[in-house]
Amino acid sequence: MRPGTKADADREQTRWIQTLATPLIAASVFMAAALNGAGLWLMGAAIVCGPVLGVLALFYLAITSDTNGGVPAVETDVVEPAASKAQTVALEEAA
Repeated sequence: MRPGTKADADREQTRWIQTLATPLIAASVFMAAALNGAGLWLMGAAIVCGPVLGVLALFYLAITSDTNGGVPAVETDVVEPAASKAQTVALEEAA
């Protein structure tokens, strides 16, 4: 599969969603348990799982994402100007 295809983009999007959703879901579970009366210490776990693991997950994704490698080369219609006869002769003499 060549880089920059829709399958690559879908795979990368799924990776981002899974990595960022995991700390959010864990924090939600701990917060629900703390508010349900299972223990006040669970609120500390919710604070660690939510913002702390969320920021670490964002750092991980930012470092491991290939933001430039998957971009296919763009073809343009720009035509390079032809070298003048004097430039061509000068280049041939230099070689």
